[in-house]
Parts: sequence; structure tokens; C-alpha cells
Amino acid sequence: MVIAVIVLVVLALLMLYCRIETMLLKTTVYSFCSCKVPYELDGKRIVLLTDLHCTVFGKDNSRLLQMIKAADPDIIIIAGDLINGRRSVSQLKYAYDLLSGLHDTGIPLFYEFGNHECRLEGSFSGDGAYGIYLSMCAKYCTVINNTSVRYPPDNKIPADAGCFPCYHAHIQGCEAGWLG
Repeated sequence: MVIAVIVLVVLALLMLYCRIETMLLKTTVYSFCSCKVPYELDGKRIVLLTDLHCTVFGKDNSRLLQMIKAADPDIIIIAGDLINGRRSVSQLKYAYDLLSGLHDTGIPLFYEFGNHECRLEGSFSGDGAYGIYLSMCAKYCTVINNTSVRYPPDNKIPADAGCFPCYHAHIQGCEAGWLG
């Protein structure tokens, strides 16, 4: 009986930890140098958002938006899994609210769908909801989806340019979870 109670307590604590861990917001700053980084991105600050899975950080994501503004980025990239990929109005509202909030910062915003967004295509096929989601996203950001974009848009790199000298880009990722 005592062992069963201990196991239940440990499981409950583990579940609590997992829930709390997903609600934490952490910033990790990376600086890197590569001749594959175009000179137009030299010294640019990039915020990379990934795997948010509809997690809300403060009322209307105010903590997340405040953290992004404080980073003073030149570009924001959403690298997929903004939503959970389930058919629900609440997920569409979450994406709408966050994308409109990010758009209102005036910072160029790019969104590459992840596997959870791609699940929408299969679950919404036939009713047009995936197309509605895609159109909504395109209203607030540049949707990349298996394509490439130039930044800045007028970036003209000579075909014979080869490898540029070493330029630096700074990526500041806002991650949900991961203590420490």
C-alpha cells in the first residue's frame, strides 16, 4: 500500500512538473558566423519561435510579445508548430491573436509550417478550413512553406559571388519549456 501511494505521488509530481515546464519562457542567444549567411544579414537579430503548440504566455501572450520586443529583432521567424494541428476554433483564434500581435510590432515576420500545421491539411481537407488558415497566416506574415524568400526582398546577389566573407547573425529563440 505504501509503495502504491509513493508511486502515485511521484507520478502526480511528474505530471505537475511537465505542466509547469511547458509554461516557462526562456531566451537563448546564439551568435554564429558563416560564409553562407548573406551580407545583408550581417549583425541582424533574429527571433526564432518554435513549438509553441498554442501555449499562452500572459494575457494575450503579453509576456511573449514583451520578450520579443525587448530583444529588438530585425526579423521574426516562426519555425513551425505554432498550433497543435487539431481541428478547433480555439487554435485558429490562438494563431490569429498571436500573428496579429507579432504583425503589429512592425518587424518582418516569416512562418514555415511544421508537422502540426501540416496535419491541418489532412484533417480539414474538403471543407476549406486549411485554406482559410493559410490565408489568415498570409495576411499577417510571409508564409514560406517549402519555398525560399529573400531578405530583404530587394536582395540581389551576383550569381558569381561565391562565398561571402564571414558575417554574423544573432538568433534569439523564445522557447516554451526547458528549465535551466
